[in-house]
Amino acid sequence: MSRAHVFRIAALVSLGLSGLLLVLASGNLAPEWSGLQHLIMLTPVFALMWLGWKHPLSAGWLVVILAFFILSAMYAGPPVEMIWYGNVIVWGLLLVPAILFFLAANARGTSG
Repeated sequence: MSRAHVFRIAALVSLGLSGLLLVLASGNLAPEWSGLQHLIMLTPVFALMWLGWKHPLSAGWLVVILAFFILSAMYAGPPVEMIWYGNVIVWGLLLVPAILFFLAANARGTSG
């Protein structure tokens, strides 16, 4: 298995986990059928994962743009006291897969 495959698989796993954690943070997933409505929010994450497998560089840039949009939405509206570790969690959850996608694109480009 090449380095590009390892980076892509690691990016897909981390993106899937971060998407699931962001869904769990935005709403509760109760062990009942009504909690399945929150899984619809994972549809863009699955589309981004598919794009990441086919074109890791494009997916990396989309994840970075998504992180900026989420953080700008966090700061939109009336000023509230922001918790610094909330920003670190959002950036960490979204920028780790982006970095891994960039590494996968670089490894794929150098390996042929």
